[in-house]
Amino acid sequence: MDATLVAAVFEHLGSVGLPVCVGVPSRAVLQLSAGRVHLVERIRTLLVVSLGHGVVELDLAAVRSCLLVTSWGPHGPTSTLEVYDARSECVVVLTQLGIVGPGAHRAWEQMLESLPTA
Repeated sequence: MDATLVAAVFEHLGSVGLPVCVGVPSRAVLQLSAGRVHLVERIRTLLVVSLGHGVVELDLAAVRSCLLVTSWGPHGPTSTLEVYDARSECVVVLTQLGIVGPGAHRAWEQMLESLPTA
């Protein structure tokens, strides 16, 4: 998946008002921010996303691959978009965490199903 597609996912979430949970993992902790995307801004290769009560910054030049993972959630299968760097380390995770309504869940799954597979 092209790194610019990650930016497009955030932009789409912001335009339709679909809440998302974004996790930024490290060796010791997974920092989460959840809510609606308020602002998506690109500054060269830096993607700045304001969502909920937090801000996530992602260097798109560091993105090498994405993996779509599905696990079981309250509304059935729930997908997570995992973004990896050149060292194959996960740098950011986008998912629906917690209880969201069935409509939001369907919209989330439809958006991820529409992403290109290569």
